[in-house]
Parts: sequence; C-alpha cells; structure tokens
Amino acid sequence: MGIMVAAGALLCQTAALADIVTMTLDQPSTPAPYGVYVDPYPITVVASNPPSGLLQLSCDDYFTEIGVGLTWTANRFLLGQLGANTPKFSVSVNSEYSVQNEYDAAALLVVDMLQNPSNEVDDSYALWDIFSPTTPPSPPEGIDPKAVTLAGNELLFAKRAPPVYLYNEVYIYTPSPLTASQEFLGFVPEASTLAFLAFNFLVLLGVAIIVRKRITI
Repeated sequence: MGIMVAAGALLCQTAALADIVTMTLDQPSTPAPYGVYVDPYPITVVASNPPSGLLQLSCDDYFTEIGVGLTWTANRFLLGQLGANTPKFSVSVNSEYSVQNEYDAAALLVVDMLQNPSNEVDDSYALWDIFSPTTPPSPPEGIDPKAVTLAGNELLFAKRAPPVYLYNEVYIYTPSPLTASQEFLGFVPEASTLAFLAFNFLVLLGVAIIVRKRITI
C-alpha cells in the first residue's frame, strides 16, 4: 500500500510539471485603433506534447515588447497546475485577489476574445489591466471605462466562482528566462466545455445585473 501511495504521489507531481516548449511569433496580431496590436497573437509552438503548431495565444504583459520572427523557450502548464509552477506574475498585483484569482480572470478574458472577436480590444486591455495596472488607457485620450470595468468584473467572478471547468483547457506559457518574452495564455476547448461556457456566460450576466442593482440601491 505504501508503495502504491508513493507511486501515485509521484505521478501527480510529474503531471504538474511544466512542458518546455519553443515559441515563435510568426506575424503581428490585429492592429487596434491608436496603433496597438491586441490579442490574440499567431504563434508557432513546437512541443513534444499537444497542443502544438500555429496557435492563437494572448499575452498578459503590456510592457514587454517582442518582434516578428523572435523565438524563445517557455515553460507550459495548465491553469489548474498554477500552484505547482511559477508564472511570470507570481505575486498578486491586487491584494484583494490571489494569484489564482488573477490568472482565472485572465483565462475568462482569453476565452471570451477567442469566441467573440469583436471584443478583442476591450478584452485585451482588461487582461493587461489585471497584471499591469499602469497600462495606458484605451483610447489614449481617456480611460476606457468598459475595459476597466471588465477587468474588475472578471476578477470578482473568478474569486466568487473559480472557473474550474477551464483548469484543464487553458495553458500558461511562461517565458524562460522571464525577460525573454511576454507571457501568453492559450485555450484548447473540449466540446463539452463550449456548451458549458455558453450557459456560464448567462449565469455571470445575471450575477453582474444583481451586483449592479445592489450597488446602485
């Protein structure tokens, strides 16, 4: 029994270890108004395990710049393995939320922009605002209240109802070394998750309406 328990523990530890992958930015993403390239970015990932190939990945770091043709190494792990690995933002930016809350909120934004391309600009700025609160506003002439509110809402949702249904389908790509590139997140959904996301969006919308009413009363 002792041997079996030890073997099981070893398997769990192994599963939590990050994959080492090679990443290349093949081309710029869609340019948003005011000259900023927003998520997602087309990046080729070379890995011994799937997913690999040309993937649509979203960066969570506004201030680190990379160029087309750049190749770097990254440690890749699932959102659900965050506690066993070290992401780029290993200390929470907002004291009201944990590191897991912040990456959970980022995952929700990544999923939304992939499912709703018309939200790419707001979702990108909201994602950057989670980890880089001093991100210049969009548009630069003034603060975009939609993006700021969106970031706050996703953090609140992630704290109240962690999106565990994404823990095995959202990957985090942490550059190694950390200064080599931006950190990226990618979503590889299963069919059952797509159906659940549609239902979950309606639930979150209802929560947002309730919260808004409580605040305004």
